Amino acid sequence: MYEQDTQRIRDTIDSKLAELNSMGDRLYQSNWVGKLTSDTKIFEKEFDTLKKLEIIQDLNNYMAFLRILSSIAVIFPYKDLVVSNIGWHNINDYFNLILGNEENEFKILYSEMINYTYFKIIESSQEDYQESSPNYIAVLKSMELNDKPRAVLLLFVDKGYLRYYLRQIAGPGLKELSISNGNINIFDESFGQLLSESLKKQDSYLNFTTISNISSWEYKCVYSNNNIPFQTKQIFPLLLPCILSLVSGFLVAVFLAKVTYKPLEKLINKVFKQNDFFKNNGKKSQVLNEYKLIETSFDKLVIEKETIMHRVKNYENAARCNLLLRLLNGYFEYDKLSEKLLELGLNYNNSSSYCVVLINEGKNFHVKKASKEQMSIQKYTSDMPSLEKRKRLNFIVTVSEVLDSANMPFQLLEDLNDDIAVIISLDHPEKDEVYVHKVIENVRLKIESSNNIKPIISVGSIEKGIIGISKSYQIARKNMECAIFGLDLLGNPKIVIEGGFYYYPTDWEIQLINNLKVGNFDTVARIIDEIKLENKNRQLSTDAMKRLVSLIMETIIRVLNELNINVRMYQREFKELMVSEDMETLWSYLYEVSNCICERNRYANDSENIDLEKNLLQYVNDNYSNSSLSLKELSEVFNMPVSSISKIFKEVSGINFYDYICRLRMEKAKELLKDAGYDICNIAKAVGYENVYSFKRAFLRYEGIKPRDYVLKVVQDN
Repeated sequence: MYEQDTQRIRDTIDSKLAELNSMGDRLYQSNWVGKLTSDTKIFEKEFDTLKKLEIIQDLNNYMAFLRILSSIAVIFPYKDLVVSNIGWHNINDYFNLILGNEENEFKILYSEMINYTYFKIIESSQEDYQESSPNYIAVLKSMELNDKPRAVLLLFVDKGYLRYYLRQIAGPGLKELSISNGNINIFDESFGQLLSESLKKQDSYLNFTTISNISSWEYKCVYSNNNIPFQTKQIFPLLLPCILSLVSGFLVAVFLAKVTYKPLEKLINKVFKQNDFFKNNGKKSQVLNEYKLIETSFDKLVIEKETIMHRVKNYENAARCNLLLRLLNGYFEYDKLSEKLLELGLNYNNSSSYCVVLINEGKNFHVKKASKEQMSIQKYTSDMPSLEKRKRLNFIVTVSEVLDSANMPFQLLEDLNDDIAVIISLDHPEKDEVYVHKVIENVRLKIESSNNIKPIISVGSIEKGIIGISKSYQIARKNMECAIFGLDLLGNPKIVIEGGFYYYPTDWEIQLINNLKVGNFDTVARIIDEIKLENKNRQLSTDAMKRLVSLIMETIIRVLNELNINVRMYQREFKELMVSEDMETLWSYLYEVSNCICERNRYANDSENIDLEKNLLQYVNDNYSNSSLSLKELSEVFNMPVSSISKIFKEVSGINFYDYICRLRMEKAKELLKDAGYDICNIAKAVGYENVYSFKRAFLRYEGIKPRDYVLKVVQDN
């Protein structure tokens, strides 16, 4: 510790010397030093009294920062000028003020000053340090890289300031510090009684010496050789008050505890119901054991926490199974799907491929014939439901063990048909397909050997993306149905995969119906997109594709009937499109009708929209005879865009606006034509046409005959 303290003192003094060295660089960057260093006399007029006082103040600030200097001066030898913290002088006057009559010291400093000196500490020329050594240490630094520098920094380190500074940084146990340069003793300080050389060599004192890192100085520290760096006399005055404080503090704490315990006792009794606690535990002690109460309460909290965690675990398992079932049936609501999957520990994404395998227990078979005793036990066992559950559990455990040993990421669950569904994730489907079938064959053999049953296993196709889980499941489901209802004579399943036929699973149709009813067009569009894409990949014939579109349209029409929407217009338009055999137009029409249904359902429960539809239809019925009636006028009246008015009107009436207006006008015109008192010109204006020509053309397009022929037909009928 003393050795480290010696090094710390050395580093501290060295840091001060480094600061003295860097001061010359900082001052040389000052404008006034540069101006006074120049050979010209142009700048001398700038240094008036205020400027000189400002420079003097700056030098005093440097002294205050370093804390060990008695004087600081910048000397310009060839101008016979000294700028110091005490004023501006010539060289002789300044040294007379600082050194007095010590001419020898002046000669030494001046001889060093006029030649280049990087950073030099000038020791005293006096050999007897104790009696006649000056009370300062001079430091010289040339401010120019010249043999004859024009500016020199002179610093006087005051030994009294240095002594005070060292007393502040000295560690415990330090008795004496001395600084020397060879045989010259520069500085000596005693912390206490001055030690003689004989005492320093005794075992009761330790000497440590170290060399400066930036000068030729040597530091020597003398410490007392004690086990601790402080004396017992220093500790005892502090130890007694500490003991008294501890004792008095303990007594005060006991007193305050007694005073405050009564309200705390009432509070604990109220919170933990002390009387009930003692009653339940069979104790009638009047001493309140609050720790026991708190412990009992924490035990209850731990039990409640475990119960809640168990419920959360069950909820997570149920939520995972529910989500997996939705993925099997087809999950088209992509909003926040990735977050739901990650929350439930399912690392599914659209970049991976998936394969679904369905496993059915099939029928029992016995490897060897059972004995009569075993048959009797089986016959009279009263716990048959438990045996079935245990058998089912063993079946699931066997499947899980084989898949675990294959190191394949999978999820296992029971579908709605009580089959075991296994969702297998594949990163390299082309390479893993053969491996999947090999693993499934191992599952079959393991089940037959361990559970004495012959399972029916159906493997779906390998599909990409999350929706591919449902596609693979639907194929596996269809194969499973064929296998169960198509066993050969030996009991082996006949696996049949649909080919060349459209893909429109019932699960997807149900989701399409439900989303149409709730008005979720985004999900409806995704379902139709997936159906369209899957069937295009199957390269169906035109007839099969038309049949598929017709089935989807039948589903949509069924929804229209349930929502009490007039379907005749949609049926007529769809039949017209079917004749053209343009499949893209047919698919587009499915999207269009679905959007109309969703838009209608979205506003179905909105009272404002109901009133709007009612008012819109009533306004048209009242003003159809006005020739200026148009969608633009309705847009201005109801303050809505033309497109929105047109869409709402079609949803309400079942036909577009202009067909509806034409129907009203023609029916009214037919009534007026039956009356012989009206001529065609007046009738045209009465039903909202500006001229007879427009009326005749509209009547012919609507009835198929001219107005005059219609009148003749009516007369003939009468």
